[in-house]
Amino acid sequence: MPIKAIFENNDMLIEVDGLRHSVTNEYINDAIVTVTLFKDSVEVTGETWPLSMAYVAGTRAVYRAIIIGSIDLVDGERVDIVVSALGDGLTAEFNCNVKVKKRCE
Repeated sequence: MPIKAIFENNDMLIEVDGLRHSVTNEYINDAIVTVTLFKDSVEVTGETWPLSMAYVAGTRAVYRAIIIGSIDLVDGERVDIVVSALGDGLTAEFNCNVKVKKRCE
């Protein structure tokens, strides 16, 4: 889930690609995966968090969610994108701190 930026006023696809069991290394296609955005340790307004990430049928443990562009983000600020996964009796959390940017391309 390496994310370098999130764009102001744009819908954004968040994806976890290849969620695996830490011991068996098997893909986990039936996990409960969610994403939450935080600004200064507070949930970003404009969305109901956590947002469920859906398993993409026929893949090797790919999960996706769309974060709507109308959430409260401003160019230049930093946010934490936190993805939590619960599957096969294991819990994982991924945290990326990214900069909000205006899309110019």
